Amino acid sequence: MTTESSVSVSSAERELLLEPARTAVTGSTTRAGKSPHASSVTRHVVGTHWEHCSPTMQGLSFRFAVRCTDQRLGLHLESLLAPLRVTGPAAHWYSLVTRSAGRVDVRLDDTTVASLPDAQSAAAWLLWDLNRAVVDASSEHLLFHAGGVQAGDSGVLLPAPSGSGKTTLVAALVQAGLGYLSDEVIALTGSGAQLLPYSKPLTLKAGTFELLRGLQPAFEPAPTGLVGDEWHLRPTDIRADAGGGPCRPKVIVCPRYVPGAVTTLRRLEPTEAFLAIMVNTVNLKSHGARGVQLLADLVEQCDTYQLEMSDLREARRIVLGLLPRQGE
Repeated sequence: MTTESSVSVSSAERELLLEPARTAVTGSTTRAGKSPHASSVTRHVVGTHWEHCSPTMQGLSFRFAVRCTDQRLGLHLESLLAPLRVTGPAAHWYSLVTRSAGRVDVRLDDTTVASLPDAQSAAAWLLWDLNRAVVDASSEHLLFHAGGVQAGDSGVLLPAPSGSGKTTLVAALVQAGLGYLSDEVIALTGSGAQLLPYSKPLTLKAGTFELLRGLQPAFEPAPTGLVGDEWHLRPTDIRADAGGGPCRPKVIVCPRYVPGAVTTLRRLEPTEAFLAIMVNTVNLKSHGARGVQLLADLVEQCDTYQLEMSDLREARRIVLGLLPRQGE
C-alpha cells in the first residue's frame, strides 16, 4: 500500500504485530491483489448495488470507509467501528461482496484481499486487516504492539506479545474508569511527547468471557451469525464515556499471563525496560537512530514494570495503584 510518509514499515516488522491473528480466520487471502476470485470480483464490483456504505472512519493516519452488499453486515461493521468516525472523504474503501452461497469477497480499493466463507469470518478478517492497514499508513509514528489506557493527562502503555492478557487487562482498567486508547496498536508521536489513541474494537477471546461478566456485546441490529467465539467490543460497550485522547506517557506495564501464578509486580531497571519495550516496537528499524532515541527518552520519563498475572482483579488493583495522583 502506498502512503504519504517516506518512512516505511518492513514486512518483517509487520509480522511481529500481525502473525498471531492470521490463524483466527480461514479463507483465501492475498497481498498482491491476485487470487482465484480476482477477475470475478472485479466484474461484480463494477456497477454493484451497495446496500450499506459507512461514513468515513480513521485509525491513526488511515482514513477509510466500508461498503457492503449485505446491509446487515454493513450495519454491524459500522456499529463496531463507530468510535473511529470522522468527517471528510475516505482515502480508501473496503468493499465486501456477499455471494449467493454466503461467501464474502473483500477488496481494499482495487485489490482483492480475501475471500471468506461467511459474514462472521469476513467481519473478523476485516478487523484484523484494519490493524495492518493502520500500521502501514501511520509509519510517521513510532508504533507499539501494545494496549493503552489514559488516566487524566497521563498514559499507561501495556506492551506485550499476543497471548499476554493485555486486552483483558485493558478492558478491566476501562471498566474501572480509565480512558481507552487501544488494545493492539499504540502510536508515539515523533516528538515522543504523546501517545495517540486508536479506538478499534477490543477483541476478547472465549477464555476471558467469565472474567469480564456483563460485557457481552448487545448490538443493534442483533448480529445473529455474526458473533462467534470472540467478542468484538466497542469501548462504549464497556463504559459510555470510555474514549481516551492524546496523553503524555507516564507508566509502562509489561503484562504476562501465567496461569496459577501469584500476581506480582517488579520494577524494571532501565536496560531491562528498554529491551522489554523494544521487542514490542513494530517499526523501530524504519525510524533508525531517531527511533532508538525515542525509546531511550520514553524509558527515562516513565516508570516501567513487569506484571506477572493470573488474577485479573489483583492485576487491575496493582496497575491502578501505579497511576499518578491528580495534579502530579
